[in-house]
Amino acid sequence: MHESIAKAQVKGSLRSSIVKNELLKKQWLDVTEGPRSKGIVGKKKIISFFNDWASSYSPFSLSETVKNSRSSWHKKMILIGTSHNSFSLDSIGDLYPIHIYHLSTRSFASKKELKRGMDIYFNNVTLHSHFLQRLLQRLPVEQQRFCKNVICEAIFGLKYFEAIEGNYLKKGRLTYHIITPNFVIIATYHSNQRVFVLNTVLIKSMFTAKQKQFYAKAEADRTSINSCALIFSEATQETLDTAFELSSYQTLKTYCDSFLSLVPD
Repeated sequence: MHESIAKAQVKGSLRSSIVKNELLKKQWLDVTEGPRSKGIVGKKKIISFFNDWASSYSPFSLSETVKNSRSSWHKKMILIGTSHNSFSLDSIGDLYPIHIYHLSTRSFASKKELKRGMDIYFNNVTLHSHFLQRLLQRLPVEQQRFCKNVICEAIFGLKYFEAIEGNYLKKGRLTYHIITPNFVIIATYHSNQRVFVLNTVLIKSMFTAKQKQFYAKAEADRTSINSCALIFSEATQETLDTAFELSSYQTLKTYCDSFLSLVPD
């Protein structure tokens, strides 16, 4: 895909998603803040809002993990997706935060618990606008799906490095390489803003001899443990298997509650 086409597709998808999301935000304010607010009333309306909120992130939804109730129609979801709205940082460019939402239909059905129906977890991993273009431009559809899973797993891996590499992170910009069988994601950590930025995607079949040499040890580590994705830290020369049980609702919920902070209402 040509760069100009990828750029146009990203802009078009973001525009349509923003419009849909703004309508949902207005609906959310009407049911939670309105003078005659009664919450979301009725099973069909609750499920419709629940599904519409998740679909508003398409095609930038990275992961949706659903837990269905055994005794009723209620369900919970952990949605990991790219924000529709970017923010700019000096010398970095336009960044799109990756948000983690926890949605609960049971809370939607209760006026008292309504605002707990949607919890947002703070996460400091972001996507550069350039990354979204390269994702469409360089990877076929099947690899794009795999890449989205890798990004979700990398969120937890990068948070791990942030916790154990505090002294290195204070030195300024650090680089991390997320290595998979077919491509590499380049991520940087910017200490002044305390933010991780996923910058671009490199195709391994197009590597130069110098790039092959640079990644040789990390690739050997990945192959030896048969890992689908491995994070390599330039600062410490350490590698970390990104394997994380994305399909497990309870695993994700436990991690979010333990290691991430809820955004205040």
